[in-house]
Amino acid sequence: MSAIFRLEAWDSSSLHKAFGERGLDLSHFPSRTARKRASNGLEEELYVLRRYLFTLADAGLLSYPLRLSKSETPDFVGSAGGSMMGIEITEATSPLDQREMTCSERSGRATPLGAFGGRYRGGIRDGGRQERGRRADRDLTSDVLRAVRRKWELPYLTGSVELVLYANGNANLMSDFPTFLPLVVSRLDRLAGSVARRVRLQRIAIMKERKLIVWDGPHRTTVLKVRSLP
Repeated sequence: MSAIFRLEAWDSSSLHKAFGERGLDLSHFPSRTARKRASNGLEEELYVLRRYLFTLADAGLLSYPLRLSKSETPDFVGSAGGSMMGIEITEATSPLDQREMTCSERSGRATPLGAFGGRYRGGIRDGGRQERGRRADRDLTSDVLRAVRRKWELPYLTGSVELVLYANGNANLMSDFPTFLPLVVSRLDRLAGSVARRVRLQRIAIMKERKLIVWDGPHRTTVLKVRSLP
């Protein structure tokens, strides 16, 4: 696969043609490691980017003409509706979860949660006050906030950036969307001032369970159904 990517679209039909087969499916990769290494991570980024853009398009939230090309910081730069934009894509996960998932994959057998360590060794124990949410919901929220804080320190080339996070890890598997949603939104609302002071994050989007949480600032959150492809 080519490590070069450029996109130019004037409507949803030309958006589909511009992507072609890129980012359509990742199931042909033999392992998670192979998938992440393909084209230096570009194929996984395009998988997320495709679903993000098509989901926005279905909701009437994507401006045209749209022009994007592969960059570094952010991952994609270009313009939408005549305004310059950048899109940064990253995982919301934990290194402990990633290590366990890799070990489980290499073992070649189905293993119970926590079999290779990680955050849930011995199973999930939901301690603490009930109003704080279930443990997996809190852990996934922490994964999201950690990713946001990590990314807001980068020297972006564009004045505004859309940060797209895809939940990936054991916390994502064990959390429930109805209880995770209000928790993560409330924490992002509280973090809004810090985000604005550090970088012009125009939007934070979180992809989880075929849902896209679009956070455009305090008390401005939209939940969309992720576009089924092709």
